[in-house]
Amino acid sequence: MFRQLKSLVAQSATYGLGDLLTKAIAFLLIPVYTRYLSVADYGILGVASSLTAVLGILYPLGLNAAAMRFYYDAPDEVSRRDLLGTMAVAVLAIGLALTLILAATPLGPTLFGLAVRDIPFSPYITTLLWTACFANASVIPLVIFRVQERPRRYVAYTVGGFLLTTAAILYFVVGRRTGALGNLRGVMIASGIMMLAYVATTFRHANLTFQRRWLAQGLAYGLPVVPHLLAHWALTLSDRSILNHLVPLDQVGVYTLAYQVSIALSLVTQALNTAWMPFFYRLASEPDAERKLARFFTYYLGIATFVALGLAMLGGDIILIVAAPTFHSAAGWVPVITLAHLAQGFYYPAVFALFYRRKTAYLPLITGSAAALNIALNLALIPSWGIAAAAWSKVAAYVVLAAITFAAGQRVYRIPWEGRRVALMVGLGAGLWAASALLLGPLALGARVAARLALFAAFPLLLWAARFPTGDERAHVMRLLAGRRR
Repeated sequence: MFRQLKSLVAQSATYGLGDLLTKAIAFLLIPVYTRYLSVADYGILGVASSLTAVLGILYPLGLNAAAMRFYYDAPDEVSRRDLLGTMAVAVLAIGLALTLILAATPLGPTLFGLAVRDIPFSPYITTLLWTACFANASVIPLVIFRVQERPRRYVAYTVGGFLLTTAAILYFVVGRRTGALGNLRGVMIASGIMMLAYVATTFRHANLTFQRRWLAQGLAYGLPVVPHLLAHWALTLSDRSILNHLVPLDQVGVYTLAYQVSIALSLVTQALNTAWMPFFYRLASEPDAERKLARFFTYYLGIATFVALGLAMLGGDIILIVAAPTFHSAAGWVPVITLAHLAQGFYYPAVFALFYRRKTAYLPLITGSAAALNIALNLALIPSWGIAAAAWSKVAAYVVLAAITFAAGQRVYRIPWEGRRVALMVGLGAGLWAASALLLGPLALGARVAARLALFAAFPLLLWAARFPTGDERAHVMRLLAGRRR
C-alpha cells in the first residue's frame, strides 16, 4: 500500500507543483497589479473570473467528465481513441456555437445584463466569451493526460499557458496601461494561442471521428454534471456577483484579494483531486479497496488540514507585507475564507463514490441545496454585513455540502472512514490557529510571522506525539529515517 501511496503522492505533487508555480508567480505579481490596477479594476476582474468560471462549465456540457469515466470502460485502444475524438469534436463545436450565439445576438447582452452591473457587454463581456471558446479546447487533452497518468505533460501545458497569459497581461496592464480591459485581452490572446497547441495534441491521442453512441452516453452522464458544477460556481464565485450588486467595487476588490490568497488551499486539494480520481476508479474494484481508500483519504485530509493551518496563520500577514495599503483590510478575511476551502476539501473524497457508481443525477440536488443556502445567506446578510457575510456564508454552505455528500456517498459505496484520526488532525489544527490568533496577534509583524512559522512547523510533531500514526505507519517512517541516516 505504501508503494501505491508513494506513486499517488508523487503524481499529486507534480500537479500541485504546477499549480504552486503558477500561483506563486501570480502572488509575486500582486504588488505590480495592485499598483497598475485600481481597486475598481480589481473588482471588475473579480466579477470577470466569476463569469469565466460559468462559461467554463457550460461550454463542455460535462463531456470532459464523461470522457474520463468511460475511458476505463472502453474495451480497447481503438475504442478509447474514438471516445476521446468524439468528445473533442463535440466540445469544440458546442463552444464555438455558444460563443457566436451569445456574442452576436441580443441574447448575450440580455443574460449578462442580469448578472453584472457597471461592466459594459462590449468589449468586456465579448472578450470573456471568446476567451472561454478558446479555453474550451483544453478540456479533453487535459483529461487525456490525467487518464494516461502523465502529470508532467499536464503541468507543462498548464504552466506554459499560464506563463504566456502572464506575459500578455503584463504587456497590456503595465506596458500599455489599459487596466482591467487590458488584463482580459491578454488572457484572450494567450488562450487563442494555446488553443492551437491543445487541438494538435488532442488528435495525436484521439481519432478525428464522431460516433453518436459515445456522444449519447457522454451527454447522459455529463449533462447532470453541468447543474452540479453551476451549483459549485454558486458556492465558489457567485458571492463576487452578488457583492457587485450590493457593495461598492472597492469592497469587491478587497474581498477578491483575500480570496486570491486563501485559494492556495483549494489549489492543493484540486491537485490531489486531479491525481486521486483516476486512482479511485482503478482501485475501487479491487479486493479490500474500501480500507485502502479510507487510509489514503486520511492522508489527503491531513495534507489539506496542514496547508489550511499555514494559510490561516500567515495569509493575512502576507497581504500586509506585499499588497498596497488600500488592500490591507483583506488580511482579516483570509482565515475565514480558508476555513471554507478546508470544508470544500472534505467534500472531494466523499463525492468520488457518486461519480464511480455513475450516480451523477444526484449531484445537482446535493450541490444545489448548498448553493441555494449560500445565495440566500448572501442576499439576506450582505446588505447589513458586507464582505463579512459573504465570507461566513461560504463557510456554512461548504460545511453543509460536505456533510450531505458524505451521507450520499456512504449509501452507494461505503468507506470505513478513520473518524478518530481525522478529528484529531482538525482539532489540533484548530487549537494551534486559536493560539496563533489570540496569543501572537499583538506582536510586531516580523516577530509574529517568525512565531507563527514555528507554531506551524510544530503541527506534524504534535500529531506524532499524540500517536496519530498507526503502528505500521510509525514503523515505515522510522525505516525511512534510518535509511536516510545511512
